Amino acid sequence: MLEVLIVEKEISLAAKIITVVEELGHTAYEYSVAREVIDVWLLRGKFDLMIIDGNIDKHPNAMDVIEAFQRLNPGKKVIFISNDPGKLDLARSEGCDTLQRPFDMDALLQLILKIT
Repeated sequence: MLEVLIVEKEISLAAKIITVVEELGHTAYEYSVAREVIDVWLLRGKFDLMIIDGNIDKHPNAMDVIEAFQRLNPGKKVIFISNDPGKLDLARSEGCDTLQRPFDMDALLQLILKIT
């Protein structure tokens, strides 16, 4: 069982992602504000996988959160979700797996199975 951190500002999409994660038998922790995520790491500890909305642009932005996640969770996977091809390319260059919006939940499920 994995502990999966979900950072998604769109509430309806976050709920669908949580359902997929939990159907696979993993535990989901969902946050919509990137600043909260970093605070939670300080209190809670490490995660096995992060699924992040790549369109978080406020400070800290999605790439800031990914950098912190990779530093605190070496070798753990990140799934980066965006509709921006440039952001997807940047995330891939940082070692992230990616999903381009819009996507169906089966694509997410298959990606989680592939990387875990």
